[in-house]
Amino acid sequence: MSVLGFSRPVDWTSFKSKLRRGLTAAGLTATAAACADIALAGPGLSLRAFAGSLGLGLGFGLAIGAVWAGCAQLLARAPRFASWIVWPGLTSWAFAELALSLRAFANLGTRYHALAVGTLVACGLAAIATGLVLVLVQPTRTGTPPLMRAPAWIRWVAALALVIGAVVFVYLDRSQFPGQYPSFHTALRGLALFCITVLILLSGIVFSPRQRTVRNLTLACIALLVLSPFPLLQAPFQPALETMLSRPFAALPLRTGRLLTDFDCDGVSGVLGGGDCEPFDSEVSPQQREIVGNGRDDDCYGGDANPIVAAAHQSRVPVPAKPSPQHVVLITIDTVRPDLMSVYGYERNTTPELARWFADGTKFTRAYAAGGWTSIAVPAILRGVNPRRLQWTRMYETNRYRYLKAPLGAQLRKGETPRAMFLLPLSDPHWSLATYLRRRGMFTAAVVDGGFTEILSKKWGTAEGFDTFVEINLLARNLRNDAQTADQAIEILRNRPQGKPFFLWVHFFGPHARSTRHPGIPLAGDTERDLYEGEITYADQQVGRLLQVIDEQTDRPITVLLASDHGERIHSARSRSHGTDHSEENIRVPLLAKGPGFPTGKVDAVVGAIDLMPTVLDITETPGPPGLDGTSLRVIATSADDYRSRILIVDTFIFDKSAGDTGTTFRLDLVSAVSDPYKLTMNRLDKTLGLHDVDDSALAGRNLLGSRDARDLEAALRTYLAETGGAPLIVDNG
Repeated sequence: MSVLGFSRPVDWTSFKSKLRRGLTAAGLTATAAACADIALAGPGLSLRAFAGSLGLGLGFGLAIGAVWAGCAQLLARAPRFASWIVWPGLTSWAFAELALSLRAFANLGTRYHALAVGTLVACGLAAIATGLVLVLVQPTRTGTPPLMRAPAWIRWVAALALVIGAVVFVYLDRSQFPGQYPSFHTALRGLALFCITVLILLSGIVFSPRQRTVRNLTLACIALLVLSPFPLLQAPFQPALETMLSRPFAALPLRTGRLLTDFDCDGVSGVLGGGDCEPFDSEVSPQQREIVGNGRDDDCYGGDANPIVAAAHQSRVPVPAKPSPQHVVLITIDTVRPDLMSVYGYERNTTPELARWFADGTKFTRAYAAGGWTSIAVPAILRGVNPRRLQWTRMYETNRYRYLKAPLGAQLRKGETPRAMFLLPLSDPHWSLATYLRRRGMFTAAVVDGGFTEILSKKWGTAEGFDTFVEINLLARNLRNDAQTADQAIEILRNRPQGKPFFLWVHFFGPHARSTRHPGIPLAGDTERDLYEGEITYADQQVGRLLQVIDEQTDRPITVLLASDHGERIHSARSRSHGTDHSEENIRVPLLAKGPGFPTGKVDAVVGAIDLMPTVLDITETPGPPGLDGTSLRVIATSADDYRSRILIVDTFIFDKSAGDTGTTFRLDLVSAVSDPYKLTMNRLDKTLGLHDVDDSALAGRNLLGSRDARDLEAALRTYLAETGGAPLIVDNG
């Protein structure tokens, strides 16, 4: 009996029967998952995005089904034990690769040891389970697979287990480490699809219309659907691409299609909106940096670079004869978002000290980070230029949390392995803010807590221009906290050279994950958000002690600036992170100022941490180099209306460790242009553009590109990328 072309044949012996079963099961699963997922995109859904998801989901499922049918046919003709070797062998290899990509082996023996062990156990169990299931649905030489010959109650138990497995994998994908570990999420989505595919195989249904006319018409429709995404999605930066890539089961076939059509293996496809303008030349792709004057479009973005470098004339910047009229203190607190600070109106009293001290100061309500990571944001803040204008050196972070310059060579110690790769501006020619200030006679000091990393270490150049540089990381482990950071800064203030203007930079690390409970700090609950708020309150308490001592410095006027390097996104009750996207939670930061020339009250003009260096130069009457990207906050605060149309740039990029010592591959590359009230975000690797209204909650998550005028924002992005060459400049001889 056939209903709508579906039937339940008993034949399992022929290749045609296996192919029909594989195509039906995998095709239905992938198509339904992609279509259902894209339908949840809400107002951002377009017909193009739905049609693309439908076609790619169908094609992806049919390809998987055909591969399974081919393998099943070969193993059906081989001795029975072959399937017990091949399927478990393939799944063991696949999950071993997953464990490697998740750095499970590298993290053994580190502070993430328990997580690494859990990852290895989970990968091992998944390999065994999927391998066993594949063996049980493997057709034999005589026909029906073992699982299909089992008693009915066993098949029902298996079906229930598969349904539960699919639900669990989807839940884990949505709730655990959102935005982090792409291979982990890809594996969970694949396992969910695997469960449903096997469930359909177990049901025995096959799509096979018996009438030739219907069959031919069906095949033609399927071919049209599978091929339609290629012309529909060919143009990069269209809204449909951003919509699809934001949905996990719609993104999976799109990313797979791009991967399979990356013919020159440069990490970028020339089809499906991948944007590779030379698909057979690995030296030309969106991953590449634009080379000035070579006559070709190296980064597929249209034209040669036109660099503007603030370092070009810095040695000719005059040195003022008069001393600075003010002292300046710059306080940065790692990983703080303003909407969880009571100084910005949050309902819980998380920052009473800041609210009290800055009550007669200036509160900037639309402030943005320079970058999504400390390693990107802080160097940009201290040099006054956006991150892509800097020169970057590859640095490996090992499982012992040491930083080693590429190439690794023989630098690794016994048992030490690379676990991540960062970029630091070791060879960058831009002078730091402290260099300009010390050059004009100021006493410059810094107290920095880089947490468990060496990102802010003196040996990697952060101390440039400072007379005194204290690293909290080098103290005894029990002293590495915000209290000690405040104590060290207070000691510097009380023992500073008298009669000399000073600049003090203090960087607190406390709110950065992982959270710690602090005695005397009340918590509203036990979720990650509650613990994070407790960290903010503890940091506020310690900053408050420092501010009390700052009030004692009365020999000349003093300006205090407070900001964060980046924000934090809370994903669930047990998960938070940053640096994975340009959501407001990740890139909106607090920015407070108090001192001569700063009015009392709120300023809602768009500003950023990139404005801190020009601000300090302005306050201290220190000439700066041409080409700085920021503007003095004191100027903006007193004439905010003149800066309503200002456009600010935010960068986030993550280097791909697997590229090795000489590779130039990035795992993430985002750049945003922010104005009032819109934010235009470009994903340079995915070739997507998203325009979002950051003030209207009713439009949250909706891509407004095409329905709002974004020409000025897009022009700002294109100009910035043209000036910087697109991809960050890697210089490994620093």
